[in-house]
Amino acid sequence: IVLASDQGPTDLGYLEPRLRSRFTAGLTVSLLAPNQEARLDFLTRKTNHLPIPDDVLVALSRPTCASVRDLEGRLNRLLARVELTGRTPSLSLAATVLAEEALVSPVTISTSPEEVLSRVAQYFGIPPAALSGASRQQTTTRARHCAIWLLRSLCALSLSEIGRLLGGRDHSTIRQALQKMEEEEQKTGALSALKVQLVSPEKTPTEPQV
Repeated sequence: IVLASDQGPTDLGYLEPRLRSRFTAGLTVSLLAPNQEARLDFLTRKTNHLPIPDDVLVALSRPTCASVRDLEGRLNRLLARVELTGRTPSLSLAATVLAEEALVSPVTISTSPEEVLSRVAQYFGIPPAALSGASRQQTTTRARHCAIWLLRSLCALSLSEIGRLLGGRDHSTIRQALQKMEEEEQKTGALSALKVQLVSPEKTPTEPQV
C-alpha cells in the first residue's frame, strides 16, 4: 500500500492513533520536485515516438518546475506551437516556450559554465576563484551553492562535472548543496528570479537578494 500526503504520519491528527502508529512504522520518504535528470528522462519517454531533437529536450528539461504536470505542460506548449506554426522543433522554439514561463530567456540555452561562474561571482561581489576555493565564509558559500544550482539548471552538467569546476569537490557534496537549493527554490522561487537576472544580456547583476 502506498499513501501520499502533504504531512508526515505523526501530523495526521484526524486519524486514529493506531492508524498513525501503523503508518509511522512504514517507510516514509519525501517527494521532491524532479531534478534535471528526472525531467529529461520524463521528456524522453513522452516523446520517444516524436521527431524532437535531443538538444531541444535537454533545453526544455533545464529550468526547474514544481511537478511533472508542469513539465508536461511545457512539452505540450512546444508541441502546440509546432502544430500551429508548422515549424520543426528547435532550440529557438524551445527558448520561446521557456521565456513564456518567465523562468529563463532565450540566451539561457547557450550560457556557458564559465559565464555562469563569472556572473555569479560578479553578483555576489567575490572573485571568481573564490567559488572553487576552500573558503566557508557565508557570502562565498551562498554564492557557491547558487552556482551549483545554476550550473545544473542552465548547463545540464553532471554532479561530477560541477564538482570539477568548483575545485574538485566530490559529487556527494555537490548533491547535498543541490538538494538544499532545490528545496529552497520550491519554497521561494528566488533562484529562478536570480537566473533570469544573471542570463539577461540587457541587465547588470545588482545587489544580492537571495
